Amino acid sequence: EQWGVGKTYTLKWFFSSATPQNPIQTSIVLQKADGNVRRGFVTIANRTVNTTMGENQYQWTIPPTGDYGEAISATNYRVLVQIEH
Repeated sequence: EQWGVGKTYTLKWFFSSATPQNPIQTSIVLQKADGNVRRGFVTIANRTVNTTMGENQYQWTIPPTGDYGEAISATNYRVLVQIEH
């Protein structure tokens, strides 16, 4: 699948262990393959949202640069939805 810089994508996930009264902090992370087998992937951009019970979603516009100023281009990226406990 190919995503483009500046385009918006809907990320969806389902969670069954949170309640509306107690949302759980969730990180949505864009990572790029490092090329170094030991490191694997490096975080390029990170967004924090709240997760509640049931279906959750986040509209993410892929930025032209990461959180640390590096250009987002080429291939070998992945998006992770990480539930914090």
